[in-house]
Amino acid sequence: MKELINKLEKMNQIAISDLLKKLEAKLDADVFTYYGEIVNGVESQVKDLIETLAKDSDKHRAIYVFLTTPGGSLTPVQRMVDILRHFYEEVNFIVPDYAYSAGTIWCMSGDNIYMNYYSTLGPIDPQVQNKDGNLVAALGYLWCI
Repeated sequence: MKELINKLEKMNQIAISDLLKKLEAKLDADVFTYYGEIVNGVESQVKDLIETLAKDSDKHRAIYVFLTTPGGSLTPVQRMVDILRHFYEEVNFIVPDYAYSAGTIWCMSGDNIYMNYYSTLGPIDPQVQNKDGNLVAALGYLWCI
């Protein structure tokens, strides 16, 4: 059973890789997918991936970021913006589902944002750490002071 699952995963990886290559050719750009929360430290992995793309002899001048995220920390967003802008002349975002909070800010750093009728960007909800170490909405924290 495990062998069958490994074989199916390998087939999926090949199929996705082929589709991404076709999409890159159609867009005349590199394509990068980010799915998940934006947490501190993730920018290091993004840097490694983008540097690998940048070393490719087929590197394009533009990149499209497929982004789906509930948001997260702004520190990695700023660093990822700097990374993308260092290696690409044009940065575009495609939001197939949602990009909330820090994801919205990341999208706003791009040259273009592409969405469909179902896509959504969310409110920017900065958070601060309270005395107990918990993250709370900055506006709510100001009201409490």
